[in-house]
Amino acid sequence: MESVQGIIDGLKSATYEISALLLPGVVLLGVAHALVGTPDPGSILVWLVGSYAIGLALQGIASRAVRTRGIRWILGGVDPAAAPPTPAKTLATTIVTNELGAEIARRHLLDVALTRVHPNRHVYDKFLALADTARALALVAVISVGLVLYGMRDDLGSRTPWLALAGLVVAWLGLCERHRKFAPLAVTALYGKFVTIHSASKHVAASAAPPTVRGEESS
Repeated sequence: MESVQGIIDGLKSATYEISALLLPGVVLLGVAHALVGTPDPGSILVWLVGSYAIGLALQGIASRAVRTRGIRWILGGVDPAAAPPTPAKTLATTIVTNELGAEIARRHLLDVALTRVHPNRHVYDKFLALADTARALALVAVISVGLVLYGMRDDLGSRTPWLALAGLVVAWLGLCERHRKFAPLAVTALYGKFVTIHSASKHVAASAAPPTVRGEESS
């Protein structure tokens, strides 16, 4: 039964990752095709492959952008140093420091936590995919501003392009907020699971330990 659940959780994680790459690519291709008249892919398979490749590029650009000071706000990124550590992260840091040392805890805390919770990381993957999808779609909204201005350049005297731009701004604001919401939840879920697994393993080890005989204690 546990193996079946593991397979299901693995499929969920794969689905989250694929959707985070595919959806932004599909949206950007659709907007570009509608506004600029990009070539028709000709088949759904070509459309999906192209969307996946574009989504991969979008995620790479967005990931770099949110780590760059001065422009991270464009995609809803926040300075990691400005965010106070959650109780789960504090406990995880203490555990890793006691087991592996302060240097490992400072530089590789996330890697250690991911390694320990690997079979049970589907909740982390879900929140991470939601955060990454929102981040990439926020980038799509920014790019779409340029596509609207270029594709509707002959109609700038009408209300249509400005309404489209207003809609993009509203979508961008909402997507940035979703990224700011789900990115911390992913990390909190990861460290919370890490602490839970560590506590459970200590409990099992304590239960399996042989009882101490009173005579042995006195000797």
